[in-house]
Order: sequence, then structure tokens, then C-alpha cells
Amino acid sequence: MASSSERYSPFSYADNPDFNYRSFRTTNVLRWEYKIGSTFFLVYSRSQIPAVSTLGDAPATLDYHALGRRASADVILLKLSYWWAS
Repeated sequence: MASSSERYSPFSYADNPDFNYRSFRTTNVLRWEYKIGSTFFLVYSRSQIPAVSTLGDAPATLDYHALGRRASADVILLKLSYWWAS
């Protein structure tokens, strides 16, 4: 096992640490309780990351024009639970 001085030695980062990484992630949940103890969930999740991250001092803003044109991962989930009353 390595000693603590070897384990926690400083790390030299060779690349430029100044970068902007833009992404858009959202999760929307609709919950409907249609009967006591019984619920319906509709969940929509979207994750969108541009192909190339922008290097430099550009401000971290969201490009609204690219929201529909860039590749994204969209997920829709449905969950229905029903409580059987005795």
C-alpha cells in the first residue's frame, strides 16, 4: 500500500484549465393522484451537450437557437400505481 505522502502528491495539469462546458439538462414531472394512494407519473428528461466545448473566456450562456438542432437524449417515463383497498 502506498504511503500518504505518495498518495496525496500534487498533480500537474498540462492542458489549459480555462474552459466553458455548456450543457442543457431538464427533468419535468407530472404527478396526478386520481384515487387515494393511487398515482400516475409522467416524467420527461432531456440532456443536450454540444459537439464541441468552447474554450476561452466566453460567458456561460445558453444558445436557445441550438436547442432543437443539436443531438440530445430524451427520455419519457410513465408510472401507474393503483392501491387495492380491501
